[in-house]
Amino acid sequence: MRPDNSLRQQLSRRMMLDLRLFGETQETTAPLTQLPTQWREFLQLNPLAGVVLFAENISTIEQCVALTASLREASSNPRMLIGIDQEGGRVMRTPRGMCTDFAGPMAMGAAAAGGMSRSHVVAAAMGLELQALGINLNFAPTVDVNSNPANPVINVRAFGESVELVCSEGGAFTAGLQASGVGAVLKHFPGHGDTHSDSHVGLPRVDRNEDEAFAIDLAPYRHFIARQNPAAIMTAHIQYPSLDNSPLVDVNGQEAIRPATLSRRILSELLRDRLEFKGCIITDALDMGAIAENFDLVQAALESLAAGADILLMPFRIEGPADFIRFEQFLDELVAGVAEFPSIQREMSASIARIEALEARYPPIALNPAVIRSPSHLALETELAQLSICSIGEDSLNRSQSVVVSGSSVALAISIASELKLLGFDCLNVRPYELKEYLNCQLVWVELSPNDSAVDWGGTDFSETDDSTQSNDFEIVDVLSSNRVAGGRNWFLAMRSPYINPRILPQATVLFSYHYSTAVHPETKRALSPVYKSLAEIMSGERTARGSLPVSVG
Repeated sequence: MRPDNSLRQQLSRRMMLDLRLFGETQETTAPLTQLPTQWREFLQLNPLAGVVLFAENISTIEQCVALTASLREASSNPRMLIGIDQEGGRVMRTPRGMCTDFAGPMAMGAAAAGGMSRSHVVAAAMGLELQALGINLNFAPTVDVNSNPANPVINVRAFGESVELVCSEGGAFTAGLQASGVGAVLKHFPGHGDTHSDSHVGLPRVDRNEDEAFAIDLAPYRHFIARQNPAAIMTAHIQYPSLDNSPLVDVNGQEAIRPATLSRRILSELLRDRLEFKGCIITDALDMGAIAENFDLVQAALESLAAGADILLMPFRIEGPADFIRFEQFLDELVAGVAEFPSIQREMSASIARIEALEARYPPIALNPAVIRSPSHLALETELAQLSICSIGEDSLNRSQSVVVSGSSVALAISIASELKLLGFDCLNVRPYELKEYLNCQLVWVELSPNDSAVDWGGTDFSETDDSTQSNDFEIVDVLSSNRVAGGRNWFLAMRSPYINPRILPQATVLFSYHYSTAVHPETKRALSPVYKSLAEIMSGERTARGSLPVSVG
């Protein structure tokens, strides 16, 4: 084994890698659910800060517990961090139905806006379930202020559009998660809420001036640093010229505005010095398109370290035996390049000390897996679904008339119809193109939009292949209008994004849930998520919508 204080060891100490896939050959690559011998040997030689798990790595509770235990047993750093993206809602890396399927941040924001905050208790329950799996770092909460309705990547991952709501609920979530013994990683600094593109596939830009930046995007971080002592903060792969407009040469030899992840002005001078953040700074995944498609891998890693990042997240992908050799070459290039960035070695000891403090603050806690999907957690899941649903309009379905259910997703429409049938309604599932034959009816339209971002990927139910895309000539507003003219009544269920076409509002009673899941019980085939039952109860008049919209619509 190399000396612990070698530069190579110090650099590997500042990395968290993913181990999503692995195979002896490219043809045999498959999800890694058990730790191969090659990975064990690699972890013994390279004392990583940790690893991050994805849905591919998790199949059952028992398997996940065994995997996380084997990772720590194999590593020369037995206190290694094991992280995951478990925000709630659409970003859940544990398989649907395995853990409690809590709704996400915007649902928590809606409940809180209605005077019934559940963010602290939900995060605490989520943390206990992660601990039971052997996971002690959660890349959550998302504390971006979603001020742009067209934001394709944040959207319902935010608590809302107001700084006050993001501060109150993001702070409650952080406190609850950390009270459970799981470190919270706030993201995405300095603020991803006003972007028009997805940093997983491109390089977004925010054009607020500096005063606006401090009043909106940076305000939550100032609040959390002063009050919640967050374990870590994750960087954003975004350009923010008012905070740093310095150039960096990209892979095409062109000058580009330096993204926050690679910006010393933003990470060190702003976050570390001005905002006085003492915890770990972790990059967002360096294999995302915003970085990987614009900058050389070695350059990006060195620039991130020089900018002030303590931990490089996923700077190198290992999917087979040859990649371990390439990683050694990657380390060689980093060692050779460090000389060009004096701040890296000058600040090495301080960064490693912060990583060690994080490991000591959040050690793995062996909890009984029975805490996962415990009765109290399932009751809390249902309560959040009930408290978060918002309504514009208060019309109720008539039990003496049949109900026509359709939507942009067949699976979701079937789930809604199933719950209405259990309440005694006569329901008919109809394909969108058939709706013109059912005018003058009680029409329930189930809307699933926008399309998934790459952040949803990871083996969860991110891909709707049934009927989630509509033909170009189909316009739901026209169908709703025609049904009303013919004497019918409409309900529009916004299952994900609340930013609906404003022309819908005069045509229908609109319910907003911010959350859906296509997971069903293997025997009953009934949807596992309580959101469907809650929506059906509200439409039937058995329950009122108690949430308040955390964003502006219409």
